[in-house]
Amino acid sequence: MPLLSNLVGDVWQPEAVENLAHGPPDRRDRFINRLVTELHAAKAAGVVIDWEQVDPAYEADITKLLNQVAGALHNAGLQLWLCVPPGQDLDYIDFDNLSGNGRSLRRPALRRNFRHRSASAHWLRANGSNRG
Repeated sequence: MPLLSNLVGDVWQPEAVENLAHGPPDRRDRFINRLVTELHAAKAAGVVIDWEQVDPAYEADITKLLNQVAGALHNAGLQLWLCVPPGQDLDYIDFDNLSGNGRSLRRPALRRNFRHRSASAHWLRANGSNRG
């Protein structure tokens, strides 16, 4: 399954995720539509999201974004997995409010040695997280 990460090189870029989640609804819609399109084109079963160092102050926005992503993926027959690094909490996600989409959200998935992380961070930024 493809990995969508906010890691560029060796540096986490939480602003890419925060800007997407806190930005205008049409930006999120474009991002989600593009994500579904790209996953279908890749014949992927879904996507694994590895977003780290996100400010917990964005918990409501990130949770709303993940609910929107999970709903769109579920409607498209795709899965959403979240990476949970060993020993860390995802304190920027309100898991109690993700339960409505639990059928399409797989949790927790332990992060293994994924490759191509920087490409996914560039894709995240290029497909909606920094646009006004």
